[in-house]
Amino acid sequence: MAIDVIQLNKTVRNISPRLHSEWWKKLDLENCKDLATTNDLVEQRLDNAILSRFGLEHFWLTEDLEIIQRWLSVINKLPVLLVATGLITQNCPDYIWDGQYREVMQKRFSQIQLEQLIALWPHATQPPQWLPDTMLFKAEYYSASALFEYWSGHVFGKILSLSLPVMETPNKVSQIEVENVINWMFRLERFL
Repeated sequence: MAIDVIQLNKTVRNISPRLHSEWWKKLDLENCKDLATTNDLVEQRLDNAILSRFGLEHFWLTEDLEIIQRWLSVINKLPVLLVATGLITQNCPDYIWDGQYREVMQKRFSQIQLEQLIALWPHATQPPQWLPDTMLFKAEYYSASALFEYWSGHVFGKILSLSLPVMETPNKVSQIEVENVINWMFRLERFL
């Protein structure tokens, strides 16, 4: 499959629609957040400002294009996938079945998404590691840490990090945990 390098780079550079909410503040662009969908020219200039402030104004992807192309379907669903993957990989049934946890999940996931998660949730017996009031944040951070580790040292990882929460110190995750997160993320992407 031939990848159109120009189109791929154009798509990846269009960062403002998928910029994580924490980055708007970190890059001192909170006042510009609502401009992201104004029109194509404004969005392009905002993308350039974001990339410039992050030191990536001149990046151009030329390697691993087929892998990056595959990741584009995931990257647009990261707000949901990070949390869902972080929770499901903990092998804890309480996150989906316990009423306290379910109530918190209903704030982030639609009923259809919850039904999909119930259908896919692995049979496991691990106790909960996180409290209901912190589980969404911790699950997101856990998955983001795995992606940070997976793409470490690759320019796409720097671009991807703008769609992840701001992480001064990512969680330590093993290679097995990274692979588990990636596998579940691609599996869940089809259903969420």
